[in-house]
Amino acid sequence: MAEMTKLALKKGNVESEFPIAVMGSILLNVPTVKENFCLALNQTEKCFNIINDDVAPTKGGYYLALKELQKKLK
Repeated sequence: MAEMTKLALKKGNVESEFPIAVMGSILLNVPTVKENFCLALNQTEKCFNIINDDVAPTKGGYYLALKELQKKLK
């Protein structure tokens, strides 16, 4: 999971702090798994912020699509 996240950060050309929402019982309830996930992400040169709030993935997709649409309209 960390490798897929690192790939997304790399391909997304993230320039500022990037929010990463974690969901699922394993990541949220098993501290060792979450710690290792964060340690793996710390190996990137990207700045990120882990969000533990219960946020629907579709909301993130909506905001990314809105951002892309705004770029195209400019």
